[in-house]
Amino acid sequence: MAKELEALNIGHLTNLEAGQLVKSNLKDMGSITAGEIVDTVVKNFIISLGNKEVDYDKGLVQVQKNDETDKLIVADNKRDRSIGALNAAIHLGSYSDVETEVLAATSLHTLVSTYTNLQYLNYEAETNGIDNLEIDLANTKYAPFVTLLGIGKYVLRLKTDNEAFKTLYSGRTVGIANTVVYSMKTLRKDLFLVYGNFTSYILTMSENVNTPQYNDVLAVVNAGRKQYADMLAIREGKAAAEKAKEEEAKLVDSKKL
Repeated sequence: MAKELEALNIGHLTNLEAGQLVKSNLKDMGSITAGEIVDTVVKNFIISLGNKEVDYDKGLVQVQKNDETDKLIVADNKRDRSIGALNAAIHLGSYSDVETEVLAATSLHTLVSTYTNLQYLNYEAETNGIDNLEIDLANTKYAPFVTLLGIGKYVLRLKTDNEAFKTLYSGRTVGIANTVVYSMKTLRKDLFLVYGNFTSYILTMSENVNTPQYNDVLAVVNAGRKQYADMLAIREGKAAAEKAKEEEAKLVDSKKL
């Protein structure tokens, strides 16, 4: 039977939950029989994860001390989703059966590709990147393509969310250092880059070598991932149910009119 990594949408975890996932994995791996893990690559991954998790915890403490920082994180996440929505709208245009629309989507895709990974930049760099992207999308070359594909609402959404973020950012108190304000995005990226490489290595070795040191670590990793996957399923299920209730209420109200 093929080995696999427990499915988990890490992007849906809060910063606190994401850190706790790694922390609990590290703790549970510490309970594996002493001397069982002899692979130096695994040992080095565990050490690296531990170091990254310590830095991540420090970032969490800094963030949790400032209400303003929480608001900035929410606003930043919102504009990150708007970037994703714009990219998805452009990608959808490439499936059109109208040649001019496909060409428009291709040209816009080439443009936005020059602004890749905006979501992972620090706050100021991301803001500047979005500002420049907005300028490019409004110029005489690309504006007609935006109109042709009917994706102006996604461009406007990104602009609106970016402006809202800039308003919050410019109004933050002097006491919040820039490094504190945007550290969590970088810290989370760094932590889960190591985590992703670690879990990929463990899965590969467990599949191909199939010895306890890999199988037991994979079992620990999967147990932690399943716990958080189940938690997300419950939470997102409740959110979906609430949304369905709201839609049903709106439908009932519209019939009354």
